[in-house]
Amino acid sequence: MNNGKGPIWIWKLCLVLSLSIGKPVGSFAQKVDIYGYFESQFMPSVLKDEFYQLTTNKLRVDLESSPAGQVTFGANFDFISYFGRKEWNILDYLPGSVTKVIPQKQRRFFNLSYNDTIFLDNAYLKLSFRFVDLTLGKQQISLGTGYAWNPTDLFNFKDLLDPTYEQPGHNAIRVDIPIGNRWEVVTIYTPEGRWGNSGKLIHLKGGMEHLDWSVIGIEKEWTFTDYLTSTSLIQKRKLLGGAFSGELFGLGVWGEVAHNDMGKTNDFWESLIGLDYTIRSGTYLMGEYYRHSLGKTDYREYNLNDWMQLITGEKKAISRDQAYVLIRHQATDLINIGCSVMASINDGSVGVVPTLSYNLFENVDLFTYLNFNLGREGKSFGKSWGNGGMLRLRVYF
Repeated sequence: MNNGKGPIWIWKLCLVLSLSIGKPVGSFAQKVDIYGYFESQFMPSVLKDEFYQLTTNKLRVDLESSPAGQVTFGANFDFISYFGRKEWNILDYLPGSVTKVIPQKQRRFFNLSYNDTIFLDNAYLKLSFRFVDLTLGKQQISLGTGYAWNPTDLFNFKDLLDPTYEQPGHNAIRVDIPIGNRWEVVTIYTPEGRWGNSGKLIHLKGGMEHLDWSVIGIEKEWTFTDYLTSTSLIQKRKLLGGAFSGELFGLGVWGEVAHNDMGKTNDFWESLIGLDYTIRSGTYLMGEYYRHSLGKTDYREYNLNDWMQLITGEKKAISRDQAYVLIRHQATDLINIGCSVMASINDGSVGVVPTLSYNLFENVDLFTYLNFNLGREGKSFGKSWGNGGMLRLRVYF
């Protein structure tokens, strides 16, 4: 930590642990459940014939308590340290035809640093009443049915190399109102400095027959950055969309669609459709198709803003049409092998990610992948991204 507060956070955590797992002090301490995990990640990469590596060590501590039948408290602390190459420049990963327009003295503005950090990922209080649930604090907001992309989610951004990794918490006020057996209304408010730039969400979801359906509306402040002039365009983004998931003709099916009304830039559509199936041998097959109406169909038109807005999560894709395919097979009771393929349908580039997960011991998991970008430089999954991998060892407690 570079703010000098690391020892204070550690002292507070040790105090909570001592009250909970040492000799209990008061009835509340006796009811606190403490669990979590420690994980170490090794991430090598090869870029322009140079080998680099970054290692992270992460301790996640989860606290949960139900001091009363209608009251639940939960919190998560993350402690992350970094070793290896901690200073990177994003321009090293972009095609030369794009980066050549940037003066040498401005390249430092694209530096990315990994610094040790301690932060409160979630801390929330849930109150359950007869006809409504109220959740206050920093909490998970999970939206959409897609695996690799979620057009109806304006709160989270997924990494295509590891799309199921946990998402951060968000400060919010959430109200859940059940309607019958399979339907409910969810409203979420994420407070900012003013009502006008605070996030607002209403979500109606339920089920009929073999399908679950939802309709969602979101109003949220959104930023598009011009990285050539280092200026930001802040505007109000209004999303209206829907999602579904279920089973049809023996196949798992899901989809999302969203229209985005932008205050100052062009409006656009995002849509996704997915299918999955498990064959008798136990092999799991899954595929998704994703379209972003503002994405470009000619890779020679990709510019610096397109790339940077993709990297920073300001938009989910650089090309208009993309596909994601996953194959996974349980080789033994403890080992799963798989491979995912990411492709831009417009520019013809492909990324391949073979994976392996292994339950080494009870409560100890190993997960690893390699990633290869096979497209020409300048394409969505082009060679300018380099190749690499990740090895993650995690122990739960």
